[in-house]
Amino acid sequence: MRWLKPAEVMYILQNHEKYQFTKEPPQQPTSGSLFLFNKRVLRFFRRDGHNWRKKRDGRTVGEAHERLKGI
Repeated sequence: MRWLKPAEVMYILQNHEKYQFTKEPPQQPTSGSLFLFNKRVLRFFRRDGHNWRKKRDGRTVGEAHERLKGI
């Protein structure tokens, strides 16, 4: 598994009409699966059957946020 390259993310965002948004969290998706969802509609997207790695505080899930530079 790897991070998507900026060009790949840009392609997905520019062509989002070709893809469907996920209405429910998938149950135990395979590694490397990619899903588009509206965070405002699907608030509990982490309820997918996997054990998410928690931060040191033990309450919140560790997340990675990246900034993308648009063309």
